Amino acid sequence: MTTMAKACLGTERLPATAQSFVTERAGGIPFLVEEMLASLLGDGLLVERNGSWQTTGPAVAGVPPTFAGAVDARLEAADPDSQQVICAAAVIGRRFDWALLSQLTGLPEEAVLAALRRGVSLQLIAADQDSFRFRHALTHEAVLTSGRGAAHQAGPGARRYLADRRARRGRRSERQPQPGRPHLLRVLHAAVRAARAGPAAGRGPRQPGRAGQDRGNRRCRGLQQVPPGGADPVQHRARSTPVARATLMKTGRRREAAGTGTRVLARPGAALVYQTHGTGPAVVLVHGFGLDMRMWDPQVAALAADFLVVRYDCRGFGATGPFDSAIPYTHADDLIALLDHLDISEAVLVGLSFGGRVTVQAALLAPARVRALVLLDAVLDGVPWDPESAAGLDDVARAVRLGGVLAGRAAWLAHPLFAVARQRPELAGQLAEMVSGYPGQHWLGQDPHREDRQPPIEALEELTMPALVVAGEHDVPGFLAMSDTLASRIPGARYHRVPAAGHLVNMEQPGLVTEVLTDFLTSGLAGR
Repeated sequence: MTTMAKACLGTERLPATAQSFVTERAGGIPFLVEEMLASLLGDGLLVERNGSWQTTGPAVAGVPPTFAGAVDARLEAADPDSQQVICAAAVIGRRFDWALLSQLTGLPEEAVLAALRRGVSLQLIAADQDSFRFRHALTHEAVLTSGRGAAHQAGPGARRYLADRRARRGRRSERQPQPGRPHLLRVLHAAVRAARAGPAAGRGPRQPGRAGQDRGNRRCRGLQQVPPGGADPVQHRARSTPVARATLMKTGRRREAAGTGTRVLARPGAALVYQTHGTGPAVVLVHGFGLDMRMWDPQVAALAADFLVVRYDCRGFGATGPFDSAIPYTHADDLIALLDHLDISEAVLVGLSFGGRVTVQAALLAPARVRALVLLDAVLDGVPWDPESAAGLDDVARAVRLGGVLAGRAAWLAHPLFAVARQRPELAGQLAEMVSGYPGQHWLGQDPHREDRQPPIEALEELTMPALVVAGEHDVPGFLAMSDTLASRIPGARYHRVPAAGHLVNMEQPGLVTEVLTDFLTSGLAGR
């Protein structure tokens, strides 16, 4: 909070009322801190007088217009069922029980789960171990007060729920219900029991075998995470929902299905969000800086036909989100911990740019766990950046210093690294969407990442596993030099230049890169 205040307002000292107001609502997210401060300034509730910042009245700013507009746009992108479910969830509260949503909306549980997947993919909803929640308090408020009208959009069941909740306000305790009115917790529990017992009227016959499966899992209360983009729902090993467990049992592919979808690995100082797809030898995909696992969308389906594909959002990026800046870590340790968590003894590590650096660090840390390395336009510290790219990094640092994380994101998107991507509107939009979710802690000097025991550039000859180095022929000169160094110094490494591609080689030439990867994984590793 103090760092963002200094970046935005030039001071770490804010009035106590303003500081507590922003801290409570922004949840420590730099972008939201910046938006809340801008909202207070725009509403004239925070002003500078005689060299210090002062409040002019109670801090009652609403959802910042820019943030509200972004949330409205995300809701607009959802299908009608997803809009109804997400709005019904907002009526319940920031945290909500997914089973209740079926009762409130009249939609079957499968449709509710699909809607929640969409909410996760739209960066509106996240999941804790036992419940779902909106990603931030402001996200919840923005949906609740959106132009779509959450209470109306959510349907009559949610409106009755909201009316009942409002009627209960003013009671000293919900644990002492008035005679003749059902207690709210009993309403919730009844809804959950009804959802687990079977479909409501008009929802069709029950599926065979559900009853016994539900009874056997009544103590399991929630999904660990909801998969975006239509993947099967997946549970933590110790917890699962009846619907998802029944789905796995019906398919007869329990272990395979349980490895598909989105889950969370708790780590000291962070919670890594990851996805697994397919079965077979393991392939782990690590994204670039400021991006997230979605950058691998073009490759996942093809690779998952023959491999167990694991992709995740590194600490401080994407759905994993901000980390605890007081707890030291390394990305390599996180990656090896993910392998341990998934009982993967060895894997092919594939990384692009920053992700390439992470995979090299992991391979040096635990070489026995790495079956092969694939480095796409990978960062290699110790090889100088070309002058234009170095100047672009300076521009990002200057933008963050003067305008905060929001300005830093804009400067990052304008970096020469993304010159080829910017020429393609669809790709530029995908890039901007990923960067918009980057919290910016690294830029703000809040990263407690430990230094390497040995700089990777001094130990490349120790990487004796099979390796493939890939570079886009139009990448910036500095990264081409990094790829040249990796290919020449890693023993036996293959080197492939991809035509008509820049830095985001797998997104700019998805078909060619998928073909190169598949060839290396199937023929290049034969017999290993």
